[in-house]
Amino acid sequence: MYGVDTGYEIVKLGPVALRARLGLGNYTVTMTSGFWGVTKASSLYVDPGLAAMLAFGQFFVGANANVIWLTGSPVVYGFGGPPNVAFTGNGEVGVKF
Repeated sequence: MYGVDTGYEIVKLGPVALRARLGLGNYTVTMTSGFWGVTKASSLYVDPGLAAMLAFGQFFVGANANVIWLTGSPVVYGFGGPPNVAFTGNGEVGVKF
């Protein structure tokens, strides 16, 4: 997977901020088989979500909740295909510049 993310602050209460976010990029599945060799399939992904961030001066921690939607159905060796939606979450730690 590779892509870009963008977002904007929708609510700020003291050190806590809620941000709407959107990611776009390319999702690629690669499978290797001794019989068929290497096969790849790709799809554009759209990744809307919500981030909650807590600031400590110049530093911050956060948690994201997202939905990844694959616009295509990457199928490799008969595996894959619908459903093309997944719910994801992740954390982040960073420094503001």
